[in-house]
Amino acid sequence: MRFAADGRTPCVVQDARSGEVVTLAYVNDVALAKTSGPWRRAYV
Repeated sequence: MRFAADGRTPCVVQDARSGEVVTLAYVNDVALAKTSGPWRRAYV
């Protein structure tokens, strides 16, 4: 995974059934490290 110069990378959240994009956020390494398991997300 590549991080931009500002330390963030895009994160897309999609509906599992429809594939519709629900959220586009940018996460840093701290948020990514806090994300564990299929239903837990952290955006910083």
